[in-house]
Amino acid sequence: MKISYNFHGLRGNLTTRIAVRRQPFRRRTVSRLHGEYWKVFTNQWLIGGQIMSEELDIKHEEHDRGGRYFAEVKGGTAELTYDKVRKNVINVHHTFVPPESRGGKIAQTLVEKAVEEARTNDTRIIPQCPYVDKLFQRRSDLDEVRAI
Repeated sequence: MKISYNFHGLRGNLTTRIAVRRQPFRRRTVSRLHGEYWKVFTNQWLIGGQIMSEELDIKHEEHDRGGRYFAEVKGGTAELTYDKVRKNVINVHHTFVPPESRGGKIAQTLVEKAVEEARTNDTRIIPQCPYVDKLFQRRSDLDEVRAI
């Protein structure tokens, strides 16, 4: 089944481009698609993967040097790991979401859980992970827990 399109010079089959290009389309381009093509198109391309329809069951494991927030998702375990730098400072250095579950704001939910607990425990966060750092740069409400 082919859906031909032309988007900023890209021409081809929609189903082959879903895996290759993950750029949002402009509204006028999307409005040309109808019926079930629209459903496939919005779920896999515009939104960028699965939509989180249910609440994640986020668990927290902690040990003397660090810990992790994790949740079981489609394809495996999504996690955010951190190290304890000082008594009230943690260094978030890694986030991972399995490829099958990417695009559903799962990593963002893990970061928000870490921030929520940091606020509760009066802890500061060093966002060493590139994803977490970008999220902290975009959202000014996270500045109060940022360590540097």
